[in-house]
Amino acid sequence: MKGAAYATAIAQGVIALILLTHFARQKGQLRLSLEGLGLDRVGQILKIGVPTFFIEITAALTILLFNYVLLSQFGESHIIAYGLTANVGVFALFVIVGINQACQPIISFNYGASKTERVYSTLKLGLATSIGSGLFFLSIIWFTAQDVARFYLGADSQLLELSATALLFFFYATPLMGLNLVVANLFQAIAKPNQATIISLARGFVFVALGVVILPSLFPTNGIWASILFAEAATALISLVLLFAFLRRQQMTLSEA
Repeated sequence: MKGAAYATAIAQGVIALILLTHFARQKGQLRLSLEGLGLDRVGQILKIGVPTFFIEITAALTILLFNYVLLSQFGESHIIAYGLTANVGVFALFVIVGINQACQPIISFNYGASKTERVYSTLKLGLATSIGSGLFFLSIIWFTAQDVARFYLGADSQLLELSATALLFFFYATPLMGLNLVVANLFQAIAKPNQATIISLARGFVFVALGVVILPSLFPTNGIWASILFAEAATALISLVLLFAFLRRQQMTLSEA
């Protein structure tokens, strides 16, 4: 545990140093500056940053909830399978989050500059790349779930089938995860935190909690593993409604102009 904590801290420090090299080389127009920063901006900063906060905090709450339900209703073997799924699933999640972090400043800048077409093109590229990445990771796990579980647990482990099932159900949700994160990122980038917060809370905790409570009673074998898929699918409906409403408002604004 101590080694994992040190590794996490060192990784963050290395990433920070890599990012700071951009400013040290003084290339481009982006500069570090405290100009314009004051207490009057705190409220606005907090308001826009709330969705990201909810993404982080709900991830921790989801892990806590899963561990509690798995330990109280299923047993240690399910805890191990979930731990494996969480460790492998983070690879797909980080790729999708990275795509969103790349899109966010482009969307934000062009939205502020009223360059709507660039916002649309970046949104389309982000959706295609995120959903495509989710499908790519799903296809890999589809063919290698047993091998991935065997790599972590050993060839003779009795948990291989259970862990492979847990992996598959998680990765079924990755294309929908890509959709939801891109739409939430869009609303955060254009300073509409309410919509972004709704999506973040829905996929990160509300629907996960509902799935964990309801699905195991309906599907005793795989219901617990389907809760993430249920949460992402239910959130995707909300994301599409909010996205189409935003696009309609944008088209109405352009037509009036």
